[in-house]
Amino acid sequence: MADLRMPVLVLLAEYSRAHHAGKVADRACRMLQQGKVVVLPGATHHSLTLHRAAATE
Repeated sequence: MADLRMPVLVLLAEYSRAHHAGKVADRACRMLQQGKVVVLPGATHHSLTLHRAAATE
């Protein structure tokens, strides 16, 4: 990830069972030079598509 030079948006579900959102967010923030990391509060992996785009701003 550290080699990416373009803007990257990382969306994470707060209650994902696949990963620990806080740990992934911390690592992504450290590694992505032009990254934006958003943890969607109350979201699960399956509910990510139910959030409006404005929630990431």
